[in-house]
Amino acid sequence: MKMSKAIFIILIVFSSIFLMGFSYSTNESHNYGESWASWSDYEKCIYIDGFEDGSIDVYFRVIELMWEIESLIAPSEFDKIMSKLLKFGKDLRPPEPSNFFFIISVMTECYKDPANAYIPYAEVFRIAREKLSGKAVEKLLEEKRKEFTP
Repeated sequence: MKMSKAIFIILIVFSSIFLMGFSYSTNESHNYGESWASWSDYEKCIYIDGFEDGSIDVYFRVIELMWEIESLIAPSEFDKIMSKLLKFGKDLRPPEPSNFFFIISVMTECYKDPANAYIPYAEVFRIAREKLSGKAVEKLLEEKRKEFTP
């Protein structure tokens, strides 16, 4: 019972992370590509900086929560969860300032394709980070199109 409560709490926290990009709910899907194209490079930099800060803040809050509920979780399970969280945390390091423009460029190119217009900023940002690290992103982009296109 204690383990299920801890997992439930963790699931709620991570669900909140994924829903951060949706500040309101409508019947019509938001066209992220159109909005992105209307922003200046400065506004795009501010978005990326804020997204990174917010992600890191939530990550540290989850770590703090884990330490608070440590007694509710079996030690071996706690170690597994913390190990996964710490591995995830390594991917949250902010990009070098010189890479901001690479990320902006990749996101802008991505949103130029109307097929990508409904993919949320956070998802396209993650795709840009993957591309920055040298990974092929075409398949991931196709999956996101299927997931988010209305």
